[in-house]
Amino acid sequence: MRKGFYVYVLNLTEGRRYVGYSRDPERRIAQHKSGRGCEVTKEAKVVSVHSVREYRSENEALQGEKDEYHRQCSLLGNARVRGANSTRRFSGKVAKRDRKGGVPGYVRRNWVSQRGGKGKGKRKPAGNTVLTIKLKS
Repeated sequence: MRKGFYVYVLNLTEGRRYVGYSRDPERRIAQHKSGRGCEVTKEAKVVSVHSVREYRSENEALQGEKDEYHRQCSLLGNARVRGANSTRRFSGKVAKRDRKGGVPGYVRRNWVSQRGGKGKGKRKPAGNTVLTIKLKS
């Protein structure tokens, strides 16, 4: 497969699906199958490839990933689909590396710094709710 911008959908165990984006889908899908892809596909094993779609640009592919995620959610429900910034585990368990930091990675990625840049300071989640935490040095 030539290098491009691809969105893929994987069928997982128990009727679940995972939506992902990659420049090299063959390599990425092989990582998911071997258990080295992401937390979701470590927990729910890959059964087969549902679809792979090519896009002309990275922006189109990223938007296509979100659109495909929402399409799959409308078919199967939110509880059975992961991917496109919804990568928490199906079981609700938090990965070991996230337990040490105290805040799950999928939450941490959505936070924005009030001060900007690196360093200590208050942080708040994107959206209306404000949560103040102290960062470890």
